[in-house]
Amino acid sequence: MYFREKTAWAALISILVGFGTYFATLAYGQATGRATPDYYAGLLVVVVLCVTIAMAIFGIVSAIRTPEEARALADERDRAIDARATRAAYFVLLIGTLSSAAAAWLGGLFWVLNGLLASIVLAEVIRYGTMIRHYRRA
Repeated sequence: MYFREKTAWAALISILVGFGTYFATLAYGQATGRATPDYYAGLLVVVVLCVTIAMAIFGIVSAIRTPEEARALADERDRAIDARATRAAYFVLLIGTLSSAAAAWLGGLFWVLNGLLASIVLAEVIRYGTMIRHYRRA
């Protein structure tokens, strides 16, 4: 498995676990009527820090285990995979952002911001998933 594919797996798993927890807690809070913006702002900070730390730890450990792969520059195939993945994620982000903006009149700012956050997270999941798929096929 290539270093960049391992990094994509680590990012995908970290994002799914971290933000999956955040959005599950948000849905539970909405269902029980306890969705206070202050609590979720703190939870979001914790989730972002945990995802960042998890990805950094994995990157450091992986770079120590395979330093030659970690130092290797991106070749033409890596750049093509990244471009395809970014293109797929862009359309998801565009549709999600426009949907959140269009739905702004339905809810308050708290829900619009969480809709935008969900768009960004979904776009990143699509991006890393597409990268993994292309690395597995190569």
